[in-house]
Amino acid sequence: KSLSEVNIIGGAEGQYLSGKKSTGDTLTTPAVDTIDYSGNRIDYNLDDSTIVLTGEAKVTSGKMSLAAAKVDYLTTRQLVLAYDDSSKVNDSGLVYYPVILNDGTEELLGSYMEYSLETERGLIHQSKTEYQQAFYHGQDLYRVEKDVYYVKNGVYIPCEREDGGVSFWSRNMKMIRGDKIIARPVVFRIEKLPLMIVPYYVFPVKPGRHSGFLPFKIGNFERGARYIQNVGYYWAASEYWDLKGSMDYFEEYGLKFNGEFRYDVRYKFNGSISGSFGSDSRFVNYEQVRNERWSIVVNHSHTVSPTMTIRASGNFVSDKSYYTDFSSNENDRLNRNIKSQLSIAKRFGNTALSAQFSHTDNLDEQSRSDLLPSASISFPSRPLFGSPRKGEDGQTKGSWYNNIYMNYNISMRNFSSRKTLTDGSNTRREYAVIHHSTGLSMPFTLFKYLKFTLAMPYQETWYKVFETDQSIDAGIDASQFYRRYAYSASVSAGTDLYGNVEPNLFGLQGLRHVLTPRITYSYAPEITKNEAVKNYTGTGGGSSVRSQAMTFSLSQLFQAKVKSGEQSRNLTLLTLNHSLSYNFEAKDRKFSDLTTTAQTSILKYINMSGSIIHELYKPGTNDLSLLSPYLKSFNISTRFNVSGIFGHYRSVLPCSDPNCQGGDVETSDQTWNLSVRHYYQESGRGDSFNKTHTIDFTLEIKPSPNWDIVYSQYYDIANDNTVRRSIEVHREMGCWQGRFYWKPNGSNSGYGFILNVIQIPDIKVEKSESGSTRAPFF
Repeated sequence: KSLSEVNIIGGAEGQYLSGKKSTGDTLTTPAVDTIDYSGNRIDYNLDDSTIVLTGEAKVTSGKMSLAAAKVDYLTTRQLVLAYDDSSKVNDSGLVYYPVILNDGTEELLGSYMEYSLETERGLIHQSKTEYQQAFYHGQDLYRVEKDVYYVKNGVYIPCEREDGGVSFWSRNMKMIRGDKIIARPVVFRIEKLPLMIVPYYVFPVKPGRHSGFLPFKIGNFERGARYIQNVGYYWAASEYWDLKGSMDYFEEYGLKFNGEFRYDVRYKFNGSISGSFGSDSRFVNYEQVRNERWSIVVNHSHTVSPTMTIRASGNFVSDKSYYTDFSSNENDRLNRNIKSQLSIAKRFGNTALSAQFSHTDNLDEQSRSDLLPSASISFPSRPLFGSPRKGEDGQTKGSWYNNIYMNYNISMRNFSSRKTLTDGSNTRREYAVIHHSTGLSMPFTLFKYLKFTLAMPYQETWYKVFETDQSIDAGIDASQFYRRYAYSASVSAGTDLYGNVEPNLFGLQGLRHVLTPRITYSYAPEITKNEAVKNYTGTGGGSSVRSQAMTFSLSQLFQAKVKSGEQSRNLTLLTLNHSLSYNFEAKDRKFSDLTTTAQTSILKYINMSGSIIHELYKPGTNDLSLLSPYLKSFNISTRFNVSGIFGHYRSVLPCSDPNCQGGDVETSDQTWNLSVRHYYQESGRGDSFNKTHTIDFTLEIKPSPNWDIVYSQYYDIANDNTVRRSIEVHREMGCWQGRFYWKPNGSNSGYGFILNVIQIPDIKVEKSESGSTRAPFF
């Protein structure tokens, strides 16, 4: 008389509608949100309104779907229970048909699940999921609210593969999906071997720029002082600015606090302000001495308009040893010049205006220098009497004077410096200069082939020297203004000569020889006016000795055109350059040395270059010997690079298909690469004879995709001495990569070992030992 149970066997699907009554209506209107379900068997229990799905069961509600071997849906309680198939378990405990929960963005696996559709809370036993190239395992996973999970006995595997070999185990984990994982305590494991334990750790998993805890560093300075750095938090406050705060602890100096504020408005301005404050505490003669030490770094870039930019930077420290004591960055520790500057650049068409204000402190010499300011205006070179015009035929037409070009640049410099001497006194230098440079140039061609260039540059400098101890020592009267000018002239002529041969033999289609001879005459008068002021400021043109010289140069280019199959290509066989000058003002030895340089890459894998210098006079005399010049020096440099394949490596990967046997086989090449640089040089004779002969080579062998072995050596053949030698072995182990290096020779001899997670490079173990470092780094 009543229906209590319905059984549907053989594959079925259904839909559950949770209806609501509208006011005044007698009919139930189904809600838009429905739940679809299917399975090999569906059992309806009408007494307690339970739906049981058995065999490849699947439930879908909106974007969320659930698949399992068995699903119980308690409609009155809006509760879903899902079970795996316990009969489908292999020897290793792997379930073939687990519970799979998918919310449209990620997939969560488990062996048992409880989930409340009403509260959106749930529990998954033996959970597993993959998110952003990482895996998560847990004994029990609880969902307390949307995107927030609590995990008991959780395992985090930061790897693209689940068997990557590295994991982090924690008794208690809080997972905020798309943000971070907070775990305590955390055991760092390689395979099943526990390597390190920390009280807690925060794993950022949020993609892109996001707030989060900073990865901290633990280590030693070379002198052995241990430290913990970068313990802090990063706050991505908005798309325009962010903040970062951290703390460092140094065994010898105590605490240091760091802060950084960054801002960026696209196409307008960007910059940063960072600083640090440290309290240096130490005992001197049984008394505690405290020093407050700090550093500030400012950077700003402002695009005022498409033609105007402003940039500013500043670096300030409390004392000269601040970076040496508090920074582990090698560049900071080696930088002894602290510079602050403001620069402005503006363009007016083709005219460029720039100005700079700068201040530089040398921490070691206790000196400082200022440019307040230095500025320049550059005008482009342009025709003095108008540009040539193009005719109707497209050819450029004009008079000879249309080829006369003029340029003009002006710059100013207001300089001051101060240095503290060993006796505690100060020495100063101050001056201001305005420098003008202009000139005329005229390129033209005669007889279609002979190319000439005339040039007449002119320079003029105005000086104002301020009275200091250095100006008095230099004998310069600071009450006067000084002026110095300089001019010169030069003319050069050259042409290009071509020779072609087309043998068409053995794939050689043509040979080409290009000769480019050039001769240049230059003249500059003797300029001695205000020579002392020029030397004092280091600015100004001209020389106190008149110069008049003729320079000869010859360039030769040898090319070939070869045919390979149906295609032709051009090859550069050899490049030669020769240069020689004649000084009309010299009393003796008017000819300079004859210099010849050559370069070729005609041989496959080999690039060779060299130079030869000949002296045209007999050694120790002024007797010219053109027919038998003296070989003064020569050098030759050879670069050789070759690579190849010496075998094939077969690796067996886990099966991507559950039904496969034996695994997937992947084949990769075993490669090698050899790079050699050989250098030989000789110069002088007798007691001044010098020879340099070195070879530097690197051999890299890759026997498998995960192994990389590199051996390098720099050997001084002339002195029979190994200057540098190292062996480096790199190995990737799933999610890990390890690097071992050994340097048996050199000033930094020793060995080192680094092991780190590929996706989290800040988590690493490093051990090294050398002449300057004998402390482990974790």
